[in-house]
Parts: sequence; structure tokens; C-alpha cells
Amino acid sequence: MDLFNLALICQPCNAIKGAMTPDEYLKLRDFLENELPMARQDVLSRLGKAVKLAAGMRRHAMKAKGFVKAKQQVAVQEEF
Repeated sequence: MDLFNLALICQPCNAIKGAMTPDEYLKLRDFLENELPMARQDVLSRLGKAVKLAAGMRRHAMKAKGFVKAKQQVAVQEEF
């Protein structure tokens, strides 16, 4: 297993990054910082809220289909 392409990233940033590649995410952050510094925090905040909303909608849909009985039963497996 090659580990050369792994990078440490905090959970909120990883959630905001979503399906973007690390390079795309960094370019977005650089663009916001350099071109729209006053809007940077607002944009990142909105992305974070959208991620939480989408996660809640997925959880609700899974619960409605009987995949999840209660929030406490949802287990997250992390790979290191």
C-alpha cells in the first residue's frame, strides 16, 4: 500500500472538500482567500452547513427505509 498520497486534514475541512480532489480544494481556498477574502468565511460556512444538511437527509432516508433504527446505532469506521 502506497502512502505517498495521504494528507492529514481535519474532519470539517474534509467534509467541506467532499468529492473535490485535494488540489481542487486548495485552489478553492486560495481563490477565496486571494480574490474574495470578505466572502471566504461565508462561503466555507455555507458549504459546511450544506454538508451537515445532506448528512441529515441521508440519515433520515436510511432510517425511513429501516436501515438505521436509532442515531446511536450508526457506527463510523475510519481507515488509517
